[in-house]
Amino acid sequence: MIYLYGPGLGAKGKAQGLVRNYGAKPADPELFLQCYKDGKHPKGKVVIVVAENGPFDAAAVADSSEEWNVLVAPDNRLRTVLIADLVRISSLMGKDDLQFATENGTIEP
Repeated sequence: MIYLYGPGLGAKGKAQGLVRNYGAKPADPELFLQCYKDGKHPKGKVVIVVAENGPFDAAAVADSSEEWNVLVAPDNRLRTVLIADLVRISSLMGKDDLQFATENGTIEP
């Protein structure tokens, strides 16, 4: 799992920060389900799931087929699904995380 951290993303309101500061847009639930089935993100894009965990939000991108399963597992947290250009979001990812996801085909630049 690639967790997103960086300027403009506080402990709360990560979905709004991603929209406002990084050009993310609400994703169609069907797109998320298709990505889950395919086990990868659309070319040049990433699907981001923001889960509200009470005192903090977690913004994550799946980096393997196993991680897609984690993102769709039911629980009681509110979630927002966004899509964003990889170029705009890559600065929020660890270099090694992005390299791993690119090498295993989960993310296509």
